[in-house]
Amino acid sequence: HIYLTAFAPELVLAGYQIEDGNNGVLEAGETATLHITVANNGDADAYEVVSLLTSTDPYVTLSSTGPQPLGNLIPGATAFADYTISAAENTPFGYSAELILNLSADMGIEQTAVIEINFVDYCDASTSTQDEYIQRVVFAEIDNSSGWQGGVSNFTDITATLAPEVAMPMTIINGTPWASDYVKVWIDWDMNREFGGANETYSLNNSGGTGGLFEGDITAPANQAAGEYRMRIRMTYSTQPEPCGSATYGEIEDYTVIIAGINANFTADVTTLCEDGQVQFTDNSTGGAISWNWTFEGGTPETSTEQNPLITYNTTGIYDVTLVAGGAAGSSSATKNEYITINPKPAAATAIVGSNQGCQGYTEIYSVDPITFATTYVWTIEPVLAGSAIQDENTISVHWSDLYSGTATIKVCGVNTCGEGVWSEDFMVMVQNCIGIEEGNKNASIHIYPNPTTGNFTVEFNASDVIDLKLINTLGEVVYQLNKVETDGLFTKNINASGISEGIYYLKIEGNTLNLTKKIVIKK
Repeated sequence: HIYLTAFAPELVLAGYQIEDGNNGVLEAGETATLHITVANNGDADAYEVVSLLTSTDPYVTLSSTGPQPLGNLIPGATAFADYTISAAENTPFGYSAELILNLSADMGIEQTAVIEINFVDYCDASTSTQDEYIQRVVFAEIDNSSGWQGGVSNFTDITATLAPEVAMPMTIINGTPWASDYVKVWIDWDMNREFGGANETYSLNNSGGTGGLFEGDITAPANQAAGEYRMRIRMTYSTQPEPCGSATYGEIEDYTVIIAGINANFTADVTTLCEDGQVQFTDNSTGGAISWNWTFEGGTPETSTEQNPLITYNTTGIYDVTLVAGGAAGSSSATKNEYITINPKPAAATAIVGSNQGCQGYTEIYSVDPITFATTYVWTIEPVLAGSAIQDENTISVHWSDLYSGTATIKVCGVNTCGEGVWSEDFMVMVQNCIGIEEGNKNASIHIYPNPTTGNFTVEFNASDVIDLKLINTLGEVVYQLNKVETDGLFTKNINASGISEGIYYLKIEGNTLNLTKKIVIKK
């Protein structure tokens, strides 16, 4: 006798899971991921394993229907495949959908498994005789009026939003009141499709004792997770209501309660301001936030755990703000990019440039380097009677008064919507009568004409010498010169200095026996 032992792979459906981010149950109108586990329960390797999920169900749709390669599976190994599955809005409660899973591998190995997707319903309830009924429900956003129905009235498309540990009043109006009527409310907080678990039952008070009005507070448990929960309201006569089963009198209505997740949000009293300004932030988060973690780019302080912090911004820039709000329903983050704009004050003014000698009746030009961030400039002259000015941003033309003689002070600063910048240092100008003044050798006779001049002028004097002639500005810089000029008697020289800017200059004549200085005013 010859005995042979055969070893073969065996592909099986090891399990599946609905991943919907909620309660792990596929519900009508929902799209979820079907996570399938495939195992090799045989005694040999399975090569090139492929899974294929199909369905002809009228209520269930598969979005990913192509074959999914699972690789090679040794005995005892598992592999996973994910499919996107959707249930139609009109899928009946209690319905069971069938999906066919085909598993194949090399060497002609094929296995088939059936996956049942059950649409679990809540328990049924009914009333046989029309009498008292729930005429109107007022609860959070719900304000629903209806007539009597013998079964469960499905109002689950009507929702009320609650926050954990926050009491929300409910009012029920009885359409046909009896003093012996009762009303109870159940909310399936543990999402097990059953009513009556811990903290899931609420009894309303018979206000006034006539049965016409029932009132009470509904409070979601502490730390209740965000999500949608089924709420059932039942009215009965004479006996306390139960969530399921039949009763002779009364009515049943189902609604949906939403525990909203934390939704972080905030506002600022001002979003555009100047350096060293302050912003008052206000928390507008919803969902029962009890903690706040702020981040303020460019702010002082940079972080805060206050609900409504006051923040100072010292530096020019455009900054983001982030709030992470937390509570029993989780946490949420909100970032507003480029939310706060801090505008600069003008930079400090630099030193004023111009002549520190002014002539009565003539105009001098003074300037300062352009001031960063300045939109306008403020110039001042002290005393104000020293002269009048025409301003052109960082330049000013000053016409010195015929009636003023002495020291005048000029200064300037930049200005914008954030205020004034730092003023320049005082610029001192000596204002005097410049016409006919000679300095130096009082015994020599020197004539310059015309004076004031536009730049072309004539110098005339008597001397027998070898001289140097220099034209010097108020900064001591030589702007024109003639060297080693021999004179013998009357000397006349036309000088063309039209290329230099207007202002006060000094003509200096130096020789062996001659030393003369005369002031010249060049006016364009």
